[in-house]
Amino acid sequence: MPKKKKKRGTAQDKTTANDADKIDHLMSAKQHGVASDGLLHQFREQQELRQARGGGSRESDTPLLGLAGNAVMHRNMELQDIVRHAATGDVSTKEGRGVLWTGDKRSGPKNETVEVSAMRTAQNFAKKTGRRTVEMTEGGGAMDRYTREGGDSYGDLVTDRFNYLRNGENQDDVWKDTWGREDQLAYGPQNKGQAAPKAFGAKQLMDSALSGLGGGIEDLDGHKTDAKKNPAANVWDIISKRFAGGLSGETYAVHGYDEADHEHMTKNVLAGNTFNGIEKPLVEEKKKAILKETFGDTLEMEEYLKG
Repeated sequence: MPKKKKKRGTAQDKTTANDADKIDHLMSAKQHGVASDGLLHQFREQQELRQARGGGSRESDTPLLGLAGNAVMHRNMELQDIVRHAATGDVSTKEGRGVLWTGDKRSGPKNETVEVSAMRTAQNFAKKTGRRTVEMTEGGGAMDRYTREGGDSYGDLVTDRFNYLRNGENQDDVWKDTWGREDQLAYGPQNKGQAAPKAFGAKQLMDSALSGLGGGIEDLDGHKTDAKKNPAANVWDIISKRFAGGLSGETYAVHGYDEADHEHMTKNVLAGNTFNGIEKPLVEEKKKAILKETFGDTLEMEEYLKG
């Protein structure tokens, strides 16, 4: 008996969140990143040759524009794949095994010295007590390794690599520093007079990546990225929201700063950060987890402190 052909437009044709979870988005991101770097290298070589010849006509600039445009395209696609991983990677943890963290204890004239790292303290605590922070889950760990590559700080790669997409007063300078000639890259024929970060906005790229994944992603429906944040912060907001939304049972929240500073830090310094703005409200709304907040100077945390 001949097999029935699958009809177009059925539920079988649709990409679901579970299907998306099987795709190695970070591998795809890496491939786009390598392609972008290669094109950017070619662009700089051609630019140096052009300058050595004493400049050129608009016609001779065409290859440069092509290289630059393709480099931007692959760099944008890299970011979208990172976002897709954040939206689909496995961040599950067992009941009573979740650990959140926020707020380093800092000192110095500009608070530049980290005395107690909230993240490292939380991770040290989690390892010794059989728990998990988001970076210790399968999806979060892969994200952490990718976004930290080549840097020491949390999300260094994403922050530096996609700095040209940031909104801010110096956006044109960032673009020039990252890519090269402003007249070739910041202003294109379809976006004349519009600064490049506005033409290639991180928020638009991220929201497009999320909308293309299909419905049913738990705790992410309706999520919108924040145009005021750098790409690294947005990416971690997405994956942290999913992690927090799946927590249940006793859940620790580790603050690196002293308990006496909690009110000031919460109301002023960290009022809109990932923990206070996304994770804690979501945990309280779900009512599946019992949040236990602890601080760097409490006896319970002393043996786990790691600066």
